[in-house]
Amino acid sequence: FRHRLKAGEIGALYLFEGRERYLRDIALQELESATIAPGLRDFNRTVISATNGGIEPILGLARQYPMISTRRRVIVQDFEAGSDERELEMLKSYLSAYQNYFLKNKKSQNS
Repeated sequence: FRHRLKAGEIGALYLFEGRERYLRDIALQELESATIAPGLRDFNRTVISATNGGIEPILGLARQYPMISTRRRVIVQDFEAGSDERELEMLKSYLSAYQNYFLKNKKSQNS
């Protein structure tokens, strides 16, 4: 993770999990430092709990464009507590569409 960040290889999605919240928070700080300029973080960073309204508000935030930046962060907390089968299917559909978009853009850049 850290080697890829230093090399500028930033992924579209990261999952930080585990018992040590401190380690997750450090990894998230490193990711944000590498991807969003400090002055733009307030515009391009949203923290939301999955227990407050389910997946639909999360996907709505994820679909928003960044402001004056190339990246936007939507940090979802407590996802495991609020997801059911329907919500997982909605998330899979969103990620699948996003992955296809990312792959198409990557291929066109290499042409």
